[in-house]
Amino acid sequence: MKILFGNCDCGTIRDLLIQLVPDVPCYNWLFVALDSLRGADLEKSKATIHRQLRDLGLDCTWTDAGFSLDSRAVLTASASQFIVPFSAVYAYLPSHNAPRVAYSATSESSNLAAGMPEALTRSIAQGCAGFFADGVGLDYCVCDENLATAVRRVLEGWGEKPGY
Repeated sequence: MKILFGNCDCGTIRDLLIQLVPDVPCYNWLFVALDSLRGADLEKSKATIHRQLRDLGLDCTWTDAGFSLDSRAVLTASASQFIVPFSAVYAYLPSHNAPRVAYSATSESSNLAAGMPEALTRSIAQGCAGFFADGVGLDYCVCDENLATAVRRVLEGWGEKPGY
């Protein structure tokens, strides 16, 4: 499959997840940035993130790259506004391990309108289904056919013309 990627200005990661996840409930979601917290700063916020998720009746799994939620938890977290701008997330199938790519290796200093960062290309080769980040528009990169179809539908609903 070709890789669907680009950048749009008409939505946030939260908007996308609220509309996308009901159509593709089979994915897990690895957050590598939340409200600009990433890397060591995200790890330092672990207790706060756990408490906020627990208050929503949710739990997460931590990896060295960030924290994972299943689709049900992502919908609840998005609806409650836990998912905020300046966040980044990988989608992956539960049959695969969570990606181990740091946020800074993906779209830290550029957006996907300029092309695919090499580290993101490598993570896709390792079983990642998609990557989404917002800050300066919404970056998206999807290599799974089912996920790409759902992302395309959401973006077209926003008036975007997503490309490969």
